[in-house]
Formats: sequence, C-alpha cells, structure tokens
Amino acid sequence: PREAGVLKAHSRLVENLALVGDLCLIATCWVWSYWIRFYLLPRFYSFARTDVPAFSDYALQLVPILVVWGFAFRTFDLYRPNRLGSRRAEWWDVAKASTVGALVLVSIMTFVFRNKEYSRLVIVLFLAQSIVAISLARAALRETLRFARRHGYNLRYAIVVGGGEPAAEVLRVLNRRRDVGIFVLGML
Repeated sequence: PREAGVLKAHSRLVENLALVGDLCLIATCWVWSYWIRFYLLPRFYSFARTDVPAFSDYALQLVPILVVWGFAFRTFDLYRPNRLGSRRAEWWDVAKASTVGALVLVSIMTFVFRNKEYSRLVIVLFLAQSIVAISLARAALRETLRFARRHGYNLRYAIVVGGGEPAAEVLRVLNRRRDVGIFVLGML
C-alpha cells in the first residue's frame, strides 16, 4: 500500500511537470507569434506593415491562455500514462485540445477584452506553432522514455492472467516491444 502511494505521488509529480513544460511552450509560442507577426513579417511583406501594438496587450492574454490550455489539455486527458499509444493519436489529441483552446481564447478576446484589437494572424500562427511545438516535445519525451525502458529504466511489472493463444500473443507483443517498459513477471 505504501509503495502504491509513492508510485501514485511520483506519477502525479511527473504529470504536473509535463503540464508546466507544456504551458511554458505555449507561452513561448504566443510570444513568438507576436514577434513573427509584428517584427519578422513586416521586413519581408508589405501587407504586414502596420503599427506595432503594445506587447503588454498581448502579454495580458497569457493568463487566459495558460488557464484555458491547461484546462483543455487536462480535459483531453493528455497526461494519462499511455505506453502503447501511437504518435498520431497523441498528435491528434494535442491538435483537438489546442483548437478548443483557440476557440475559447477568441471568445474571451471578443467578449472580455472588447476594447482591445488582436491580430488574427497572431492567433493562427500561435495555434499552428503550439500544436507543432507540443507534439514535437512529446515525441522527444516519448523517444527518451522508450530508450530508457529498453535499458531497464521506468519499467512497470505485470502478470498475464489467462492462458492459451491469447496469453501467448500478449507475451509475444510485450517481448517484441521492450520500449513500452512492461516486464512480465509470469502467467496466472
């Protein structure tokens, strides 16, 4: 029982660290989108030339962004242990959560911050960058964990219950996929 509590606390710590890392990436993407729109694009494209709005108006949006994305990522269950999940499914979940976040952000900007104008291009750049950045960071983390598991770290132990061909197939798959980190102790 005590070991299970320690494992659960460790798992919660890892989930919270992953959330903090994701939110740091989200904040960076928002700032980067502002910079691209108002400082990079005007150098190359005449259509992008406008007066540069104060960054403080955009920095003000970081609070709702971090709250909304944190809630969306938790709602879409992006922090569940998923040793056997695919990259494509994870990317799709990140895209869905980020799109919902962007829709809520636009609603907040429209109804709460009516007296401020925000560039639609910044929002589109932000959405695209956030999906790519979070997906790439998660892919890198997944590959790091797979490497560690192949070398005996971050393992989970299991007992296969059942017999016959279904149990043998489970054993074959888990033996073939050492990178998922499930070590079979035996069969029951």
